[in-house]
Amino acid sequence: MTWTTPRTTLTCLLLSICVPSCGNEDPDMPSFNLNGTWDVTETVIWTEGACPLSAQESFVYIMAIAQWGGRLSLVPDGAGNELAGTQYGVGVEISGSYPFADTGTRDITGTDLAVTGNGARFEGTMAWRWTDVSSVCNGRNAVLASRRGGTNPNPIPVDPGE
Repeated sequence: MTWTTPRTTLTCLLLSICVPSCGNEDPDMPSFNLNGTWDVTETVIWTEGACPLSAQESFVYIMAIAQWGGRLSLVPDGAGNELAGTQYGVGVEISGSYPFADTGTRDITGTDLAVTGNGARFEGTMAWRWTDVSSVCNGRNAVLASRRGGTNPNPIPVDPGE
């Protein structure tokens, strides 16, 4: 269903973004090609438990993203593990776990991320749980990721499984 009412078009123009209800016929379809190399900054919002990170601490890393349809493969630099992701409309979900802070493992327990800047950025929050042999910690980070080179104008590659 395509929205063509003047009010909806004006709303989209005023917001300077296009969300699934503003012209994307299928809100479950990815809106942007996220393939590429990304610079990611995470800033700790809060933690509880015995954590290797404290509130307001930031860390920066590089992440490679490969995309097929709405499926994403995300590989944080140095993590040694591939994370799974899904892009639906302008939303992004990430799940998985990887070694973190030398002795522990960080499990991503929830994300609230949105693609912005015509596909050049995604931002939002990520909840996580960190564990090692004797400690457990939960937290939430603000996430800001920017694609090196800006937007990717190429069509989204088709998922070979579809």
